[in-house]
Amino acid sequence: MNLFKNVGPGWVRTSVPVFSPDKKVMAFATEDQTIIRDVSKSSGSAWDVRGEKFLWSWDSTLLAIYASNRKIYVALPNKGDLQEIYSMSAFEDLEDWIWFADHQHIILIVECGDGNRQIRVLSVLERCLIQ
Repeated sequence: MNLFKNVGPGWVRTSVPVFSPDKKVMAFATEDQTIIRDVSKSSGSAWDVRGEKFLWSWDSTLLAIYASNRKIYVALPNKGDLQEIYSMSAFEDLEDWIWFADHQHIILIVECGDGNRQIRVLSVLERCLIQ
């Protein structure tokens, strides 16, 4: 598996790595991929989704990815699975988010096109098939 399609001049355009709370796994984005790497084993997974924001669950078992296509995905770093769990409209943008301590829900702060903000609770396990 080629985890780095464009190693060369494009390499400097990767995002800053976001480490899991247990510091064992990192996630980052290139121009056209999201990459998750196990730091100790040098193994990982790559998907053709450009992650804009990353959010690790407190127990480091799940990674939420807000992608450039306005969709939210959940990844299981140890299994290499990726599941789309939410899609925002063209008039919405993710402003901020946080995992609940139960590792099953994410609070979303969504900025709407009219300048207002909404708070939404996303039940990850209800929408996620990769449990």
